[in-house]
Amino acid sequence: NKVLFSRFLTRKKKLARAVIKRCRQIDIQRHLWKAVIAAPMCLLIIYLVIFSQPRYVSESKVAVKRPNDLDSSSLNFGLLLGASNPSSAEDSLYLKEYINSPDMLAALDKQLNFREAFSHSGLDFLNHLSKDETAEGFLKYYKDRINVSYDDKTGLLNIQTQGFSPEFALKFNQTVLKESDRKS
Repeated sequence: NKVLFSRFLTRKKKLARAVIKRCRQIDIQRHLWKAVIAAPMCLLIIYLVIFSQPRYVSESKVAVKRPNDLDSSSLNFGLLLGASNPSSAEDSLYLKEYINSPDMLAALDKQLNFREAFSHSGLDFLNHLSKDETAEGFLKYYKDRINVSYDDKTGLLNIQTQGFSPEFALKFNQTVLKESDRKS
């Protein structure tokens, strides 16, 4: 009887340990969502409420045309129906590359003091531009603040610029357009 009783106690202890272990696993799983979902959400909310600076977007749609594209002798039905001219499409893609180039950035930095304007981002450490940023980092930052896309259907170039104020976003966009017009 003593042997049976000791086996019974051993089984009871093993069962109790298994139950406790399972309860801990369930407890961990029950609170795991806090670490996986709630903690990052709290960090995001803290960043958005305390640190984040508002950013404003200015948008332009540009049609790139050559002067000889407007001659009445070169008009055809495709152009009248809204198809883009292949030479205009090529020019638009060249302009897109120029807008994303270091040359455009240098012109903008000279005219708008771009580096200075984006280094005053307040507490916003994710969108801050360091005053001693490398040329490559500066170009990457610039490309993150401008979006240039070409629409094949309409033949229009869409230019979106960002700024920490609506005035700067607009001035940034207008300067890009002015520089683009000067270069083309």
